[in-house]
Amino acid sequence: MLQKCNPKIVLALKSKKSKDLDLRNVLLLDNQSTFDLCCNKRFTFKISKTSNPLIMTSNGGGLKITEKCRIPGYKYEVWFSKKAITNIICLKNLIKCYRVTYDSEIGTTFVVHRSAHGLPDLLFEMHPCGLHVCYPKKLGQFGFVQTVEDNMKTSCLASARLQEQSRQESCMRSSFIPQLQTSEQLWLLEASWDQRLPLMMSRLRK
Repeated sequence: MLQKCNPKIVLALKSKKSKDLDLRNVLLLDNQSTFDLCCNKRFTFKISKTSNPLIMTSNGGGLKITEKCRIPGYKYEVWFSKKAITNIICLKNLIKCYRVTYDSEIGTTFVVHRSAHGLPDLLFEMHPCGLHVCYPKKLGQFGFVQTVEDNMKTSCLASARLQEQSRQESCMRSSFIPQLQTSEQLWLLEASWDQRLPLMMSRLRK
């Protein structure tokens, strides 16, 4: 269903060299496409119906796409269909989100620079079939190709760490100065302690 909209990808996928690609679990970078497309629900969240469907045609028929989704860390809505054969990121949209570079003297990889956003860079490496492919499994728990399940695990872990830190600070205060009055506690804290002092002071005054 990509023939009319993504002719370069269709030709590459017909090559024998593309047979090792796990198409549903990778992202393809396309510099000719005008839209993004996702077929893997694990990369998405907030799938919703749209009143203006996208019609993709090929010699074998057509595919009517009626849903859009969001991908974590990617600001554009993405067309979604379980019937699509792969996931496509449109270069035209990607460069509006992050700086993208390509230097053929160094290699054949598109680099998506995201360090300024506190995220690791994305690499779209050239596959032997000619397509530029990003492999989410190489990125671990980072990036807009992080699965929704991993995003939830990361958020829960961060929340648990904050709660544990708060509990330890509370125990430290109560065990260290259990007999002092509030004014004496403030005096003692102001006289010493480390870089956590401002946070602990504000919590004690509440």
